Amino acid sequence: MVNLSLDLYKMEQGKYEFHPQRVELSQLLQRIVREAASELASRQLSVEFLTQGQVTPALVHAHVLGDELLCYSMFSNLFKNAMEAARENTAIHIDLQQGEEKITVLLTNDGVVPPDIRESFFDKFSTSGKPGGTGLGTFSARLIAQTQGGSVTMETSDAEGTTTLRVSLPYALHAEIAEPTPSPEQGKINADQ
Repeated sequence: MVNLSLDLYKMEQGKYEFHPQRVELSQLLQRIVREAASELASRQLSVEFLTQGQVTPALVHAHVLGDELLCYSMFSNLFKNAMEAARENTAIHIDLQQGEEKITVLLTNDGVVPPDIRESFFDKFSTSGKPGGTGLGTFSARLIAQTQGGSVTMETSDAEGTTTLRVSLPYALHAEIAEPTPSPEQGKINADQ
């Protein structure tokens, strides 16, 4: 968390050194959902995975050009927001859509963003109805997405009673970047096996 705070500060100042690698997005998103299982159960929420708008048992493999820790922090923050905003006994939808240059994740929950923060949703310290909320979750998510060459937008619909966060990140093509180099510890483990 301390390192991430320092990184966010550097991103704000335009001094963050971004070293993109291939990040497998579907596994990362499914990990975030697994880690939130107890909170989902206590709030009686379910999660539905979709690919290109069609319900699937799991997400298809999709690689983005980014940083795994940054992606984890960003999607974890956004998923936590979706859980907190969703009404009980509803489903959170995670829809992974592959385009030609970008991979987009649509995170939809039942419930709308309060009118008083819709315009400032991604602003620093913007929060509503969350005791102890810092107002840094969506701000940091947008900063992290932009640092990785992507974007985050929010759409909320009073008519449908839902909110969708749309996160787009660059698609990682095989020719663009080499696979991450294993750390010395990983090399040692592999050598001992």
